[in-house]
Amino acid sequence: MPHQILIAAEPWQYEDSDSILNFQYSKLQIPHDSQSPYLASGQATRMLVMRGATVAGSLDIIRPGPLALPMSHVYPAALIGLDLIGEVGRFSTDSLRPAELVDLLTETFERLAAMPGDVAVAGVHPSRARFYCRSLGARIAAPSTMLPGSDVVVILLTFTREGFRQSVLGRRRTVTCPPRQNPASVEETARPAHEAAPHNL
Repeated sequence: MPHQILIAAEPWQYEDSDSILNFQYSKLQIPHDSQSPYLASGQATRMLVMRGATVAGSLDIIRPGPLALPMSHVYPAALIGLDLIGEVGRFSTDSLRPAELVDLLTETFERLAAMPGDVAVAGVHPSRARFYCRSLGARIAAPSTMLPGSDVVVILLTFTREGFRQSVLGRRRTVTCPPRQNPASVEETARPAHEAAPHNL
């Protein structure tokens, strides 16, 4: 079935995408709010992958504002002094086909390129870091650490405007999505770009 990338606008789109995210995050024991406070405050935009009238996956673009960005609670020192565009988070992408995932990321970074600031951040699972660095122009900004109150490991990535212009915009490519891993470190387990793609974190 053909897919579309849309910005969530209808209540049912938020409800359906929250339902997918809550299921996936609960299965992986990732701490999360069942509903994003950033959406409730108007500080975030939800990007959707739609198959017809069905929500297949989503992610949020979170802008700087009254609520501190999620990764500022995990890496407070690393974000100081950055000219932030915002944060890409609340990935709900496990069920996406490779082409859908690529289109979602491309549309997301096109929107980021049009926003003020110079650096976007994301907290991702270490097994996804190599994909982001090679395919999306990301840089590892801080060592991996545990999310507060959990045993889930994340690593902080930064994306500069120039980096994702060169790596993403105007280019669409197919990637293969492997099963989620639980690596001890990025250097030991991160896969090459043609093998790995980001799911959830």
